[in-house]
Amino acid sequence: MKCFRARSNSADKYLAMGVRDTICFGPILVSEGSINMKQLEDYGRSREPRTALGMVENGHYVAIVCEGRSEESDGLRLSELAPLMLAEGCVEALNLDGGQTSVLSFMGEKLNATGTFHNSSSPRRVTDIVGIGVSNLVSAE
Repeated sequence: MKCFRARSNSADKYLAMGVRDTICFGPILVSEGSINMKQLEDYGRSREPRTALGMVENGHYVAIVCEGRSEESDGLRLSELAPLMLAEGCVEALNLDGGQTSVLSFMGEKLNATGTFHNSSSPRRVTDIVGIGVSNLVSAE
């Protein structure tokens, strides 16, 4: 996993680097083992439900989902989420979509509570997800 700023490379350059899968989210929380202070100063100052994905090393990833918009949790600022990712050992980490789309599921069970937004506490329907798992279709190499 490697985080790049938007529009920093062309599709051809990513292909030349050997990139097979890409996702486009942000801002970048941690890059090359350092917190991305510039982006954190510009974005995400309010406390919200948050989702972040980071890489400790190739094949070792960390996901953090923070609840918010409820009596139990106010959520996190991005400036609070980035140090959590760094503390987990992430050398690369980015913020994914938050709010009502911050849902963590494991083996078909939703593990977090969704806060209330526009009088709804239901997760927002989305067409894209990040799924991590094991498949017989993927070799162990």
